Amino acid sequence: MAKSKRETKRSGTSKPQDRAAEPAATPPRPPGARARQEARQPPPLARHGRRHRLLAKRHPAMVDSIAGAVTVKSLDLYYVVASDAQIPMKGEHGFGLYFHDCRFLGGYRMALAGMTPIVLASTAQKGYAALFELTNPDLHFEREETIPKDELGIRWERMLDAGQTCVREVLTIQNFGHQRHGFPLTLQFRAGFQDIFDVRGLVRQDLGRPQRAAWRQGRLHFVYHGADRLRRTATIAFSPRPDATHETTAEFQIDVPAGETRIIAVTIELHEYSEDAEANHLNQRPTVALDDLAVNLQAGSEEWLERHTRLDSDSLLLNRIMDRSLRDLAMLRSDLGSREYFAAGVPWFVALFGRDSLIVALEMLAFQPEIAAQTLRLSRQLSGASVGPMAGGAARQDPA
Repeated sequence: MAKSKRETKRSGTSKPQDRAAEPAATPPRPPGARARQEARQPPPLARHGRRHRLLAKRHPAMVDSIAGAVTVKSLDLYYVVASDAQIPMKGEHGFGLYFHDCRFLGGYRMALAGMTPIVLASTAQKGYAALFELTNPDLHFEREETIPKDELGIRWERMLDAGQTCVREVLTIQNFGHQRHGFPLTLQFRAGFQDIFDVRGLVRQDLGRPQRAAWRQGRLHFVYHGADRLRRTATIAFSPRPDATHETTAEFQIDVPAGETRIIAVTIELHEYSEDAEANHLNQRPTVALDDLAVNLQAGSEEWLERHTRLDSDSLLLNRIMDRSLRDLAMLRSDLGSREYFAAGVPWFVALFGRDSLIVALEMLAFQPEIAAQTLRLSRQLSGASVGPMAGGAARQDPA
């Protein structure tokens, strides 16, 4: 029977917060007690068991939120960054450059004289490309020299080229002031080569061996030897070459007269190939001018849209909604072999999720029935036929 407030007060029972404020003294633990306690602890959850439990509880990721991220995607290549175009160098987060369920790049920071630029606007309306407008904070130098806030404009363009598995970037620095400005601009990188489940915090396991980052001929090279016998590399090239390099940082000495601009181009190339294969082909891809790449990507996007049923109505709003919806689906488009499907979401669910992908395919029948047929065939090809035991307690489905 529950006590009344008056009875509780008379009994002298302290409140929970009072007990927490005055913890009882803990007697010293005898030697070896900690080891015996750890021995009684249950073993860590197996990889598949923990993954199953967390997913069953609807936890898409056990890392910091990526709400407000700017995301671009082209087939299996996708880039998730903060609103200022950067990837935090520290902490557990989901930002990064991904390819084939692996986060190749887990940190990317641009700084002006050691200071982080201020974001003004960002957009990824095209799906495969993003644009960021930044400016400078107050920059202070020796001899009381200062570049006032908002004196510099930084236009950061970024495009994904899935055909070449690379990212093309152009940094345009413009001086809006009335006098010449000189300052250091640094680009710092961190490669992780983490499995998507590791990034999400579902599995904590080192599955490969990274090589130390190296500079060769003005390029920064990251190499990772995976436990799956695949070698993954990220090569970052700059034009012009950096004035100085420090570990994984490229430093440029920017000197820009009043009213003029300076341009830095960055190319991030990703490779994935067997450890037994020859690597002579690396870094031999043809370079495509950014303007030509933009034209090619735009043409490819429009060609994909032309294959769909077109809706024209008297409502400009409805027309815009339909166009935006199809362009969003174009970004979610992925492929397995020669068949296409719609991924369930970026970055955590870029995969063939049976229910999600089939529902979207069903709703697309009136616009593009072929992708619905391809999704059905893929689902049938990869679906399980039997359920059996698996290490870690998770169920295993054998392909049909």
